[in-house]
Amino acid sequence: MPKLPTMPRLAKPASLPASHRNKARPREASPSSRPSPMTDHSYNPDTSCMTVTFRDGSQYRYTNIDPDKARAFQDADSKGSFLHTNIRGQHDCTKINP
Repeated sequence: MPKLPTMPRLAKPASLPASHRNKARPREASPSSRPSPMTDHSYNPDTSCMTVTFRDGSQYRYTNIDPDKARAFQDADSKGSFLHTNIRGQHDCTKINP
C-alpha cells in the first residue's frame, strides 16, 4: 500500500491581545425575553370574563373563560403566545375601548 504524503503542520496563530479575543455576542431577544404586548389582565370568576389591556391602551374582554384556563394564562411564560394559542378564536371577544 502506498504511503500517503504528510501534510505540513500549520503554524500556531499568535496569541491575540485581550481587546481582540472573542467576546460574547449580544443575544437576540428570545420569545420569552421580549416585552409582552399586554400591560395588564384581570379575571372575574363570577362572570368567567377575562379582560386584557395591551400596550397601545386597547382593552378586550374574553368570555366563558374557565378558572383553570385563566390560571394557566396567569402562569404562562409567554402570555401573548398563550392568548394566541388558547383563547383567541376559541372564546367570544369584545373590544372595550379603542
